[in-house]
Amino acid sequence: TSVGGVTVNIPLTITVSQGGAAMALATAATAGAREETEKLVMPWRDEDFSTRRGYDPLFLANGAQAPAVPQPTVADERLLAITNDGQKPLHYQNFSIAMHAGRRLALFSACNVTTEPALRRPDKSRSYTRKALSGLGEDDQEQWFTDPRLGDDCQLPDYFYTRDDGQFDKGHIVRRDDVAWGETYEELRRANGDTYHVTNCSPQIASFN
Repeated sequence: TSVGGVTVNIPLTITVSQGGAAMALATAATAGAREETEKLVMPWRDEDFSTRRGYDPLFLANGAQAPAVPQPTVADERLLAITNDGQKPLHYQNFSIAMHAGRRLALFSACNVTTEPALRRPDKSRSYTRKALSGLGEDDQEQWFTDPRLGDDCQLPDYFYTRDDGQFDKGHIVRRDDVAWGETYEELRRANGDTYHVTNCSPQIASFN
């Protein structure tokens, strides 16, 4: 018969037994870490990129009433990251992003913005809140996702922000509200989800954010 013993189950539970009695202890730090892990949620996104057209330079050109607004260019295209199929920049729903290959951050972005009610709420039976579009709860932390069309060596992953001891916040470059529009609810929600790619993220000092 054992007089005393210690059993440790890693990483969450510590059980101390003595004389047949047992007591389970959960430290506050462990509980907090588990709670934070549970709150890290990946927003809804459409993983089929075949429909993405990106920034539209003719968006403002209503017939002949307005000129085209071309996307910015760079003087040295060698700076740009190239997608797996040889494209640049990256095209999303209602916006495009050119990535700086060395810095692994956006060099510039271009997006189409509208306040047209029919495009902002194409299906009035749907909800357009952050929670409804992204599937995020009020206290959930956003886990941003890498773009599979681009090499991992050309984009900073989500853990760059989540494992930095709070030095940086994740900041949208293209605002979610700006590009969350479309002729259908599906288009609008696709644009909303696209803004959570790490390619659309800028490191921001928490107090500034």
